[in-house]
Amino acid sequence: MLVYFDTNIYEMISGNGDAVAVRRMLDGTGAKAVVSGTNVLETLRAPNEIRIARFRTISTVAAEYESRPAAYLHAWELVGEAMRLRPKWLLHRPDSAQGPKWFATHQRIWSEIRRDPSYEPDGLASNQTFIERGAGFVLGEQREIRQTILSGNSLDMRLTDPELDRLARRLSDWDRWWRTSTAAIWESALLKNSPYSKDYRDYASAYLDLRAIRSSDLFRFWLLEVATERLPRNYLQALVSWEQMNVKPTPGNALDQIHCDKLFDVDVMVTADQAMFKVVSASVARVKALPRPDRRGFRKMARIALVDRGSTDSAEQIGAAMARF
Repeated sequence: MLVYFDTNIYEMISGNGDAVAVRRMLDGTGAKAVVSGTNVLETLRAPNEIRIARFRTISTVAAEYESRPAAYLHAWELVGEAMRLRPKWLLHRPDSAQGPKWFATHQRIWSEIRRDPSYEPDGLASNQTFIERGAGFVLGEQREIRQTILSGNSLDMRLTDPELDRLARRLSDWDRWWRTSTAAIWESALLKNSPYSKDYRDYASAYLDLRAIRSSDLFRFWLLEVATERLPRNYLQALVSWEQMNVKPTPGNALDQIHCDKLFDVDVMVTADQAMFKVVSASVARVKALPRPDRRGFRKMARIALVDRGSTDSAEQIGAAMARF
């Protein structure tokens, strides 16, 4: 069994001094904990002394580190649909050598942290600034949309292209929302050079000729052409973002969306955040309600478990939560 811990679980384990006990519990049940780059990013934001203690905890508890960054997997879904639907967007000579370099760098950061928990990756301060600004941007958007919904008003998803707007209105409200919002994210990354989406741009531009992509074509691609089943990670991120607006938005929402990407890679996800548990549960339920053809891309999704962050026995809490599955 592969298990993924929200970063707040590692905080609980570290605070209780239970790292060895939790690792023994996992080994005894044949389970392995997988660490993500999002766990690392969130832990790097902590004050130095706390950060070092938490990285020691993560190194003790976890047996594996993710092989691919979440942003790369999102970009690869986009590239795959471009291969199928928009071959003229592809570079004649894609930079396929970049992939192994990115993955090696991704792994090296974790190897350095395991070797030295006080390790700080190059450019940490500037990266953290972009992360904070990006999280603030997401939070502001979600608050605005939530207020619109709570006020009883409908969301205005009108597109600037009249013909495309007319075609988009044939879609259901939900289908139009997730496709429009995802198109806007990729437009910002690929065509507007947003610093908050630099990783998306870097990964996608190794395969796509950005000069060949027009904004109107990109929106048409997302709104009318792509298949949900071929874009499960992009779809889930939009779905989680939507469900987050049914609870009070928090500054951690942007990174929580990335945490949820691990639902495709493990058997159980564990969190101590009640709001995240509610959001993930609702998102998974909506995926299960998709029409059968669209559901093909979601064959494997983890189950979500909630634990009491106030518990003083982390191993017992986590073990009991996992045993329910």
